[in-house]
This record gives sequence, structure tokens and C-alpha cells, in this order.
Amino acid sequence: MAEKLPRSQSRERKASVAKHRAVISHNRSRNLQAFARKEDGSLIIFGLFMLVLMLLACGMGLDLMRLETARVQLQSTVDRAALAAANLNQELPPEQVVADYFEKAHLSEFLSGVQVDEDTGLRRVAVQTSLDMPMHFMSMAGVNTLPAPASGVAEESIGDVEISMVLDVSGSMNSYNRLTNLKGAAEDFVDTVYGLASHGIVSTSIVPYATQVSAGPDLLSQYNLGTETHDDSHCVNFDQSSFGSTALPTTVELQQTQHFDPWYNSQDLRLPVCRDEAGVDVLAWSRSPAEIKDRVNALVAGGNTSTDVGVKWGNALLDPGSRDVLHSLADDGLVDESLRGRPYQFNSGDAMKVMVVMSDGVHTQQYYMKDAYRGDLLTNVWASFNGNGDVIKFSIWSGDGPEPQESNNWYVPNDEFYWPHAGQWKDRPHNHTHAVRLTYQQLWAHVTVRHHAYDHVEPVWGAAARDEILNSYTYVQPSAKNDNLIEGCDAAKDRGVVVFSVGLEVTPASGQLLEDCATSPNHYFLVNGQDLSYAFKSIAGQINQLRLTQ
Repeated sequence: MAEKLPRSQSRERKASVAKHRAVISHNRSRNLQAFARKEDGSLIIFGLFMLVLMLLACGMGLDLMRLETARVQLQSTVDRAALAAANLNQELPPEQVVADYFEKAHLSEFLSGVQVDEDTGLRRVAVQTSLDMPMHFMSMAGVNTLPAPASGVAEESIGDVEISMVLDVSGSMNSYNRLTNLKGAAEDFVDTVYGLASHGIVSTSIVPYATQVSAGPDLLSQYNLGTETHDDSHCVNFDQSSFGSTALPTTVELQQTQHFDPWYNSQDLRLPVCRDEAGVDVLAWSRSPAEIKDRVNALVAGGNTSTDVGVKWGNALLDPGSRDVLHSLADDGLVDESLRGRPYQFNSGDAMKVMVVMSDGVHTQQYYMKDAYRGDLLTNVWASFNGNGDVIKFSIWSGDGPEPQESNNWYVPNDEFYWPHAGQWKDRPHNHTHAVRLTYQQLWAHVTVRHHAYDHVEPVWGAAARDEILNSYTYVQPSAKNDNLIEGCDAAKDRGVVVFSVGLEVTPASGQLLEDCATSPNHYFLVNGQDLSYAFKSIAGQINQLRLTQ
């Protein structure tokens, strides 16, 4: 049996226990308060929270990068496939071409549709895809996939096009079948361009050039030639300062090229500076493939090389300032009515303007008759003509004594007329009742400069007078013509004309000149022989406007 403590001790013990508990409770409360006030480790939680957010943001960036990479790859494949399928030279079905591109890129599962619209001269291919890219990190935010849209439309067609074909028909084109190859290549060019042109109107001008460019009577009649004109040929002399402009205003007076032959010593002209035979005139603004090919097939070669003059005319027929000329020719039924409004403004978007410049050699001299020996100035030469307008005989007046008068049938008191055909001196011209005193224009149209100098002048006035006649003409140096050519090509390019150039078996120097003429080195073709056809086909293919439309 336990021993009871005295009442006083019991009370003391209870008080002690209560005091101890109070101390423990106080210490616990103080410790809790101290713990509550302690801040060590509080940033760890915040840091963990921010780390999770940063990882999620970075992950979303990676998801978006994956999405964009896939979209770019898909769009690139769409573009390449659509362009290849839209090519009118592509013989495979467009759908098959597109499918093949996607298969090679391992993207076939994303190709959702190919739509093809075809007509004569037009192919339009639209490609659609479908790709939903799974999101690795964004799925944590409830975004499981995002679309990667890629589609495209490609179209190949011929819209409105204006073309100037500047073609070399100088004498060297007679060698090695060059002219024959040119005719075949130009025909292929026409077939290619016009065969794909039903959705746009193509107009083509043919500008043959040798020593000069013969505009032809109809085209030249539209320009201001002043009073000194003739019908023997149809060329004009351009001032050196005019090559830097594409324009050829009808208000500016031009000097018609004197009709003369500086090369041969024969009575009849064999190779005038401005050629007058069929097949050398400019064909301006035709939309008829048959007419263009007929003109090309009629080309004949002969003379020196003046590519710069060819480019000057090629530019003029693309320049909107020639619109009134075209309208006038259309009024006369010489140009198709559908071409009214052309040439369009440069860089207007109404038509692609193209100039093709072809040459087989270097520039050579371009001859001009000096002012003292041209036009309506009278000479000391008389001629009698037959019913066809051909000279029967010449007679040369010495210039001594009184001037012969038509009123007395050109009779002079003494033997002052030299008859070259007889080597005799007479007192009147041969067939004097029908003889005509010639102007320089008439003289040079019926006899070469050399024949006149050696057979007419030297026997009458001697060697000094002969040499004076031999120097009656001058010429533009090839180096100056090189500068003219580059100025003309630069003027065209500055106005948005696409310039292609073709060098046929040319020297490195000539090739460099033609390359500088072209819009870019990729627009220049150096070819040999029958490769000329390849060059023209390639140019025609580039004119066929292959473009990405969407």
C-alpha cells in the first residue's frame, strides 16, 4: 500500500509539474515563433517553380522551331514540285511529278491534293498539304498538335510580249552555213514562243543588220528625213549621241544614208552601204508566225557589221514613243489591229519586253558619204538612160569653158566631154538629146565610187582628183561602234528590257562585248554552228514566263 504524501508536499509537487509544463509550453511557443520568423530555404520553392516555367517556355520554343523547320521543308517541296509540274515542256502528268517530288523528300504522307488547270499555252498547278505536328512540351499546357500550313500555285504561260530580234546578216554569215543555221534557229524560236502564246499577244520585230539597217520604205516614211531624200534605199545615219536613248522621235530630222558602193570597182553597184535587195528590210511589229518565218527565210548576207545600229532600231521598236508609228502602219493595213496601243510603257507590267542580239563577228567600218558629195549637189557627169532607167553611157565634162546648157542639148564649143566607153573627147554628151546631168545622189546610185574615180575622174583630171573622189566618204571606227553598242544595250536594260545576246563563233573580245550587252552573263550564249538552235530555243524557253504566282 502506497504511502500517502503529506498534503503540503502534494501541493508542491503539483505546482512543480504545472510549472514544468508551463515552461515546456512557453519554450514550444517560442520555438514555433522563431521557426515562423526564420527565412532560410524560402527561395528554393520559388526557384523550383520558376525552373518549371522556364523549362516549359524553352520547350515551347523548341516545339515552335520544330514546327517552322517542318513547314519550311514542306513549303520548299511544294514550290519545287509545283514549278516542275507547271513546266509546259514537262511530258509527265503534273500529278505524277508532284507526287515524285514529295516521295523523294519523304513527305508523301503530307500531300493532300494537286489541282491542275490546263489550256493551250497554259498550265496551272496548285498543291495542298496537311501536317499536324505533335507538340512535346506544349502538350503540358493542353496543346497537343499545331498545323504546319504549306501550299503553292505555279503557272507557266505566255503573257503579252514584245520582241525585237536583232540579227547579223553581214558577209561573214555566208561562211560555214551560218546563215542557214540562223534561219533554222530563228524558226524554232518563233515556233516555241508563238506555240505557247494563246493567253497573250506576242509581237515580234525582225531587225537584220550589216553595214546598215534597211528600215524599208513603209517604216522609214514615218520619220522626218528633211528635204534630202531618195528612194534607192532606206537607211538613216544616227548621230553618235543618240545611242544612249531607246527613243527614235518622228519629230527629229534624220539624215538618210547616201546610196553608194565604196567597195567594188564596177559600173553597177554590187554592195551598197544601205542594201536594197529583198530580204533585208526591217519587219516591224508582226504577230503572224508565218510572216515572221517568211521574212527570216528571205534573209541574205553581205556587207560589214554594225550591231550598234541594229540595237538602235531594236530599241526604237520597243520604245513607247513609236506608238504613233505603229498606229499609222495599222491604219494602212500593214500592222495587225490587235497591236494598237503598243509599244507599251516601259516597266508598266503590260508586257514583257525582250531584245535578242545575235552576231558572228567584230564591228567593222560603217561608211558615210561626206556632205560635199551627197544629195542634190550637181556633178560634172552626164548620163543617157534606156527605157528601164539603166545608164547606157556616161559622159564627163572637164569643167573648162562655158557651162553646158540643156537648151542647146549640152553642146560646148570645144571637145570638153570625155566618153569613158570610147576613150574619146567630144563636144557634147553621149546621146546628147536624151542626156541628163546627174546629182551626186543619181551618180552614186548608178556607179561605184571606185569605178567613177578610176574610169571617169582620173582620165579627165588626173590622180589627185581621183584620190579626192576615193576620199569622198568617211566611216565610224569600230571602237566607237563598240561604245555605241554598250550604250544602246544599257539604255534598254535601264528601262526594263530583257536583253539576250548570242555570239556565233566569235572572238573572245567580241564575246565579251556581247556578254556585256546582255542583261546578265546567264543571258549570253556563246555557240558554234548548229548550237545556234539550242541558244534560241533556250531563250524562247526563258521568255515563256515560268513564275511562282502564290
